[in-house]
Amino acid sequence: MRSAWGINSLWHREASNGIDAILWEHDSDAPTSLSCGLGDDHLILSLHLSGFSFAHVELDGRSRCAGALERGSWMVVDTAGHPAAETEGKFSLLHVYIPKSLLISTCATYEIDLTLPPRAVYQTGTFTDTSLSRSALSLSEIACDTSALGQLRTDHAAHDLLVELIGLLAGQADAAPKLLSPTALRRVQNFIASRLDQPITLDDLAAAAGLSKFHFLRAFKADQGKTPMAALREMRLRKAEHLLITSPANITEIALQCGFGDHGHFSTAFRSFHGQSPSSFRAKVNG
Repeated sequence: MRSAWGINSLWHREASNGIDAILWEHDSDAPTSLSCGLGDDHLILSLHLSGFSFAHVELDGRSRCAGALERGSWMVVDTAGHPAAETEGKFSLLHVYIPKSLLISTCATYEIDLTLPPRAVYQTGTFTDTSLSRSALSLSEIACDTSALGQLRTDHAAHDLLVELIGLLAGQADAAPKLLSPTALRRVQNFIASRLDQPITLDDLAAAAGLSKFHFLRAFKADQGKTPMAALREMRLRKAEHLLITSPANITEIALQCGFGDHGHFSTAFRSFHGQSPSSFRAKVNG
């Protein structure tokens, strides 16, 4: 496990049920390519103990997220999807590796109806919106205790984490089916990514999805919890955030590259999204 990603680890702790927890530390500002060297028999819960200035995560060879990752965010991925990432800057993250066989056998023992979905990012969120992350963090809090009592605490924390993960995945399986197919959503995301510096209308997005405007608007909002245009603006702002960190371009140039008509419109949208102006954000992240 400790050699799976080719980066430094501070510690590794294994519970008696087969769950592993590893704290990874990367102390270089240079761009870094990360590729999982594990087989297809685990889920990985990744908790971001520090922020990522930029991370591009792929699963099954498809982009799942690209942009800054806030401190306190997390995601669950399947090693069968051959997860890989491109990152920039230093970071600290806790990985918890859960054998899929453990999930399956536990569900069978307690007669819990759970079928693991296809290889994908199963879930994302923040430390505050689920007890799953709190269970994982408790593993890190006892990592330095190598006593017999420390092992007992590790086993207890690992059991709690397993319970929370099963609850999360079972709840997701029981959720209402998506109105917008993954293929249609991916076409919309690819359309936006390829034309982020250009004007994009709701009609454009509906056409990319292959749906009528009314059906697309209703399906997208029901599935994503936001309107398509709100999602578009968020993608523009995430791209701007990345450029403010990595590009020497001035703010007006960045605004145009991200599809904002002028400096003023961009600054207003950025301040509403981040609670600070683009220039203040750039000064803060660049020290």
